[in-house]
Amino acid sequence: MNWTIADFLVAGCLLAVLGSGAWWVARPGRPWSRRLADFGMIGSNVLLIWINGAVGVIGTEDQDANLLYLILPVFGIAGAAASRWTRRARYLASLASAMAMVLIGGLALAFGWGEGGARWPVDVLSVTAVFTAGFLFAAWLYRQANQAEFVQAASSRAR
Repeated sequence: MNWTIADFLVAGCLLAVLGSGAWWVARPGRPWSRRLADFGMIGSNVLLIWINGAVGVIGTEDQDANLLYLILPVFGIAGAAASRWTRRARYLASLASAMAMVLIGGLALAFGWGEGGARWPVDVLSVTAVFTAGFLFAAWLYRQANQAEFVQAASSRAR
């Protein structure tokens, strides 16, 4: 594979997003479950874009249906930003990402996108299952963080 300057720029941007996201998440003062969920969402989106750009999830990297996976980071960022990055918005954005992952994988299987791929449909099924589980785990962690922060706020008000 011959890498172009654009490939290096995209890889550099993905690494910059991952690094700055890790720095942002590591700030103290938040529950560990929320930090882990934030890093899981950032890491999952970066990894999905990286895998998709390198080899493609649906068939090969040249398959146009792979562009649908670029919607997932938009769900996470736009959904949370539209609600001013509240705890509930992050929870809902991770659920939306999981549902979108299942929808894209289901469409790929239903319409036979990437049928010519070497490991079709195993690649679509496995990537869909792994990333959906990751997004659902992040949603669960956000829910745990929400409950922990709610209990902490309620106990501090009671004093």
